[in-house]
Amino acid sequence: DDEYNSRKVTLGSTPKAIFIQAAGPCNSSCVFCSRGPSYEFFNLETHRRRFEKTLYPAINRCETIILTGSGEYLRLPESENILKFFDNSFPHVQKFFSTNGSSLEPWVCEKIINGKSRYTIHVSTHASNAALHKAVTRMDNFDKIVNSIRHLIANRKSKDKPQINLIFVAPTLNVEDLADFVRF
Repeated sequence: DDEYNSRKVTLGSTPKAIFIQAAGPCNSSCVFCSRGPSYEFFNLETHRRRFEKTLYPAINRCETIILTGSGEYLRLPESENILKFFDNSFPHVQKFFSTNGSSLEPWVCEKIINGKSRYTIHVSTHASNAALHKAVTRMDNFDKIVNSIRHLIANRKSKDKPQINLIFVAPTLNVEDLADFVRF
């Protein structure tokens, strides 16, 4: 903040948040999705090879890592290693990721609850009920997602470990449900 306020051109500080493109396969087909057919999936070993010397020192000094990208990186075969790597390598850095909720399997929830890091999870549910969720996402797993969220909340170590935000994209199909979603 001091460097910005003093209008420095060359900064000695690091960003507060670093975005990492962590795309994975997607098992939904949301009516509003713009994802194209070909997307390069996140590969931990490739990422480490490319960025360990240049990006990781900055990650060590930032506040938040945002694992973002199309699809569900938690559906990758190496997802457990990805979670373990970022949790063990940067335990002091908050982790932030988005999911459609289908990947919040019990083992994922336990890793997040018992991990060293603080997590913020954006869960894209887009509806307050199973029928509308299915119409928007074309997935029949609303109850499973809600149960996973309840499990995370009931078993978390503190109010913000993990922090959970529900996401509602509002195309015309579900916009009338917004008030019920907020109450949900």
